[in-house]
Amino acid sequence: QFAVELDILKQVALQTLEFVLDTIGSTVGWQFVPLMETLLSTHPATSREPLNPSADHEACYTCLLDTCYDIVPLLHPAVLEAVLTTVILPQLEAPSTTPALLPILMRFALPMLNRSHGIIPAPVLIKLLHLRALEHAPLHVAAGKLLNTILVHSAPCLAS
Repeated sequence: QFAVELDILKQVALQTLEFVLDTIGSTVGWQFVPLMETLLSTHPATSREPLNPSADHEACYTCLLDTCYDIVPLLHPAVLEAVLTTVILPQLEAPSTTPALLPILMRFALPMLNRSHGIIPAPVLIKLLHLRALEHAPLHVAAGKLLNTILVHSAPCLAS
């Protein structure tokens, strides 16, 4: 009984947060960093145990992440750099990151790199180069797109 009530409470909280983000959009500003950190660390895909979350619970996470993804082009490049360097990249590199979470991380990394207009630090670009070597075959395409984006952003740095 308690687990069902807790699941319903989580769903309502996710739906409420989605409504708030739809309403305030990019004015979320720097709060986008802890928001993404919390969302990605509590996402059902982060669990290595077969939890079998309800379809509604997963759907709430998907809708909320879609809303966050829609906000990315509206955020300041410095906020995107902070999300990329403190949330996305560490999770991409962590050995404990589940294969189910990797596509979500790569989905966010690509527009963040494109929006940063070259302010991503060089060490971060080097870390991303390792994504192409991921062993998960379905992720090679996403890693290739990231690699191409990295090369576009780093080409001016290499020329000087």
